[in-house]
Amino acid sequence: SERNASLKDGHGVTLLVAPNPATQKAQITVSNLGEAGGVLTLFDMQGRAITQYGNLAADNTWLLDLEALSSGVYLLALRTDQGAMITKRLVKRNN
Repeated sequence: SERNASLKDGHGVTLLVAPNPATQKAQITVSNLGEAGGVLTLFDMQGRAITQYGNLAADNTWLLDLEALSSGVYLLALRTDQGAMITKRLVKRNN
């Protein structure tokens, strides 16, 4: 379902975003990253980087504050240090 959508690549790394669509905050979970490490970037649909989280390792969960963002569609892109790329669409709605 869109509500708790996740995407898995061939290396077993999982990117989970919930809720989706979100209004104020979205919980981002990166699992099975292992020792690969990685960087997660939030892009707008024009390809501009809005926020970046670096030095990811193992399993990471945090809240992404969306209140300052306009409503619309955004893209979360996780690039592992081994070169794998996982992307996930995030929909921001007004309160």
